[in-house]
Amino acid sequence: MGMGECVFLKRPRRGQATMSMRPSRTPSPSLSFVLLMATMMSVAAISIDAMLPALGQIGQDLGSAFPNQSQLIISAVFVGMGVGQLIAGPISDAVGRKPLLMGCLLLYVLGALICLFASTMTPMLIGRVIQGLGAAGPWVSCVSILRDKFGGREMAKVLSLVMTVFITAPVLAPALGQGLMLLTHWRVIFVFFVVYAVAVGVWALIALDETLPPEKRVPWRVKTIWHGFKEVLAHQATRQYALAWAWSSRALLATSPRFNRSSKSSIRWGVCLWFISACKRWGLASRR
Repeated sequence: MGMGECVFLKRPRRGQATMSMRPSRTPSPSLSFVLLMATMMSVAAISIDAMLPALGQIGQDLGSAFPNQSQLIISAVFVGMGVGQLIAGPISDAVGRKPLLMGCLLLYVLGALICLFASTMTPMLIGRVIQGLGAAGPWVSCVSILRDKFGGREMAKVLSLVMTVFITAPVLAPALGQGLMLLTHWRVIFVFFVVYAVAVGVWALIALDETLPPEKRVPWRVKTIWHGFKEVLAHQATRQYALAWAWSSRALLATSPRFNRSSKSSIRWGVCLWFISACKRWGLASRR
């Protein structure tokens, strides 16, 4: 076409849009996929909230060195999760989503077994840190899988749907822990953790496909990871969201020791967790 020529394109009639004008749409996720993603995310939440009713009894049975030492059982999981997420992300990009998920679930089971047979507080806390490291994997894998399969507003919608299902875990977990203690012993809670992790692993192994093809994987290099961290932290919106999420989580953790360990208090604490989680989700969704 020469510089002096003009081309007039015929406007398509209504309902006759060309294929190039139609945006490609990702198929909506199935109910089973949403439930699987929410179940993977709930591994971390259940590991924390189901233990709340048992803290006092564990402190007595294992001989706490000081009155509030049993509360470190909760803090140890957060330490493991904090470190674990920094490690799990780059590993997931290097080896794929499913290998990371399965490896972390095995690590989670190992931590739960250490806690199950702990006779003093020291192995209990070590096992809980290992549990936290393992619990970071399902969370990271879930977010990574959603990012691989969806993008933009579609990802925001699916993540919001997954979170809607996920926030039921903080409501049910404290009551579940209290129920297990009333029926048997606090150590059975760790048996439940093992069974839950194995069930999630089997479900994911059967129903979940690998979403990160080999050609898109990023080799494990310290330089690459460091540049990735700098790129993420360079975004002001990312820093603001991270600070807001950390501050709201701080308020949640500062409130938890004030609840006693009765069954009614466990249910109230579950409702409180649900309300805080719902506010977080609605706040993030409104920004999207």
